[in-house]
Amino acid sequence: MKGLQIRDASSSDAKQLSEIGKATFRENFGMNFHDQEKFEAYLAASFSEEKLKNSIAKAENHYLLAFKEEELIAYAKSKLLSKEDEAKLQRLYVKKEFTGNKIGDVLLKQTEEKLARLSAKQLWLLTLDSNLGAQRFYEKKGYKHLGLYPFSVAEQEFNFIKFQKEL
Repeated sequence: MKGLQIRDASSSDAKQLSEIGKATFRENFGMNFHDQEKFEAYLAASFSEEKLKNSIAKAENHYLLAFKEEELIAYAKSKLLSKEDEAKLQRLYVKKEFTGNKIGDVLLKQTEEKLARLSAKQLWLLTLDSNLGAQRFYEKKGYKHLGLYPFSVAEQEFNFIKFQKEL
């Protein structure tokens, strides 16, 4: 995409990251929650500016932000795990109106490259079992399906699929 700028996040990005985090999580998962009140409480807690500032400051967390002009349109969050050679892709979201422009491809590639430079040898992630588009995306990028992983979000149980790739 022309005019796309990718950079690491800083604490001054917490407000924009909070906004896009809530919006993209709502777009991708909101329809799956039976209790919208608990879902909104989860969003408020998980994507608060303060929580994001603290998360950005942690050495093991790595955020890449994608901007078109001054607008934050996508982001990736990864984490180096205590096991030295392993990392987890915790979030990779693109605003709906910008999907199909290969922004996710760029963020994923740059995340993988950064983690490899930091000595990670494996990257794993979870995606909702009903999110076939995400599954196809990661499979095309060389990720291997490792099995189902039950997980609770906002007091609701979901089945996720665990994927992993050697970096």
